[in-house]
Amino acid sequence: MVEVFKTNVNDHLIAQQVLDKMEFEYKELDASFDLDDCDKIFRICTVLPISGIRENVCKIFEELGSVAIPLEDELTLAEPIITNSNSAEKVVINSILSFF
Repeated sequence: MVEVFKTNVNDHLIAQQVLDKMEFEYKELDASFDLDDCDKIFRICTVLPISGIRENVCKIFEELGSVAIPLEDELTLAEPIITNSNSAEKVVINSILSFF
């Protein structure tokens, strides 16, 4: 599963501290920052149940004087762009377009 957080981390040193602590506590977890993003994104990817990890991530950020807010999933489906096709083709095309 993948979880994405909006953070207030601007400092590469703090980002590395978060990554080190996450790696220490969760060996099966991949974590990364995108500090160039306007929301200072922190991502985790794991096969473990995400609910307990989500709460712990927020605590780790708080311990380091920062904030992490889980972002909710937002799935929007594209409007059909092909009108002379059967409905199975439209479903496939809309499913593909929803990822972009």
